[in-house]
Amino acid sequence: MSVAPLDSAVNVAFPAITQAFGEPVSSIRWVVIVYVLTYASLLLGFGRMADLLGHRRVFLAGLAISIVALTLCALATGFAGLLAARVAQGVGSSLLLATGPALMTLTLPPTQRTRGVGLYTFAFATAATVGPLAGGLLVEAFGWPAVFWYRVPLAALAAALTLTWVPAAPRAGTGERFDPLSGIALAAGLAAALLALGQGGHFGWTSPATLGLAAAGAALLAWFAHHQRGPRHRVMDLALFRQRPFAVINAAHVLLNGAAFMIMLIVPFYLSRAHGAAGGMLLALAPLGYALGSPLAARALARRTPHAVALAGLAGSAVSLAAVALWPERAPAAWIAAVLLGHGLSYGLFQVAVMDRAMSALSRADQGVAGSLNMVTRTVGVVLGVSAGSALFANLAGGGFQAAFAGVFWSACAVNAATLALVAWAGRPPVRA
Repeated sequence: MSVAPLDSAVNVAFPAITQAFGEPVSSIRWVVIVYVLTYASLLLGFGRMADLLGHRRVFLAGLAISIVALTLCALATGFAGLLAARVAQGVGSSLLLATGPALMTLTLPPTQRTRGVGLYTFAFATAATVGPLAGGLLVEAFGWPAVFWYRVPLAALAAALTLTWVPAAPRAGTGERFDPLSGIALAAGLAAALLALGQGGHFGWTSPATLGLAAAGAALLAWFAHHQRGPRHRVMDLALFRQRPFAVINAAHVLLNGAAFMIMLIVPFYLSRAHGAAGGMLLALAPLGYALGSPLAARALARRTPHAVALAGLAGSAVSLAAVALWPERAPAAWIAAVLLGHGLSYGLFQVAVMDRAMSALSRADQGVAGSLNMVTRTVGVVLGVSAGSALFANLAGGGFQAAFAGVFWSACAVNAATLALVAWAGRPPVRA
């Protein structure tokens, strides 16, 4: 699974990529946008396809496509070619992300599911932490194509290990078939909606482009929801969202990710002002805390309910965001490190609890959809966070950097606190016999 989260190495290569292709800095955002939109919009459809066709088969297809796409990215001679290869890479990553959690839960016995979820999120967070460090070394030694090349042998090794060690789980015996039309409508609707949310600030919120994308996304998603009422050809049973605890925990996942992403969006600018270029290294403590919090969450879930662990993660995250808002113009490095590490630990607790809830709420025949839903809600939260956070910071910037910085994080803390209250009040699952 590391092939997908190790894409964080590409961020380090942005300056080298813009210089190599003679592109303005503003253009580099499309390297991220086309990749994220592709994998996020395809996740649920691929998850359902894997449930019906076999998870290992789809996972191996994702590795094969990733090998080809990463090679094309590294060999790109023009910016347009790089973007096209990033779309192909998004397809490969979507196949991996849609099937990885399902392979984990279906390979392990049900009694070890929670431990597997903890280890899965630990591996995911560790790869995301290592990516920028590896990217910096690779770009300096070999140039920007190396951030793509180094994952080709990893993907090949992953394919060999999957063929050797991962058993082919039985397919879902429901008699259903995958409906390509529903998958296309869902993918196009999500892509249009996410592009409108993420780029509305660049296009203009009332521009024809933003309004057209929003209208197209709403229409396609409405058609998809209507088409899912039938018992056959469903991508996902939307009746699950009528269950209040299921709907609340997924809404909380969106909101927390939106609030938490302010760390990665705004804190780098603070660290640069307060501690210079070397201060950016402190940012790695947030994903490191996430990696360390994942196995701790698995242990906590052995003694507490997912609801209790999720509340603990939300409370810790709210406290951490408030602590960031209280940083002076030059906070001591030790204070910054403690807050970022604490936030990462809290985020890890919540992520494992949410994934455990998602994987247990859906049947074993729907594990691909369950894992995909977790990634989709996370991505939607990040897109909302980037859009809202950047707009809020721009509006508050007239009062100076420190005032805008504090305002953004007090707002993020308020969102987190409201999410905590929502989950505490309405997110508790019913007691089962």
